[in-house]
Amino acid sequence: MHTLNVSKTALFGGSLHTLNVYLNNIPIPMGLIYLVTGADGFNHSGDRLKECIERVTEAIELKLIKQSEIVEHCKSHQISRRQALACLKRYSKGDERLWVEEKGFARNVKIYALKKGES
Repeated sequence: MHTLNVSKTALFGGSLHTLNVYLNNIPIPMGLIYLVTGADGFNHSGDRLKECIERVTEAIELKLIKQSEIVEHCKSHQISRRQALACLKRYSKGDERLWVEEKGFARNVKIYALKKGES
């Protein structure tokens, strides 16, 4: 049996405290941390991903359909550009699809719409 111990990164009083991950009391190098959080930086069972999905859906419902508009909407709710793009990509494909991605004509813009039956 393996034991995984994780202490999270936090900002306290202006100083950054680092993430420490140990497997059987052996430190895991920072380059392997993505195995714990997911390659796109989300804790996929966490509230942050749910918040991002809600904000993207909200943006599309507000007729903010261009990728750049959706990202700006998410940023106004403290969701990073990287997280917003990862969420858009993940949920526009496969079995977990929540919205549909299409290529626009002008400057190869990406346009999103809610999946049929979602609006």
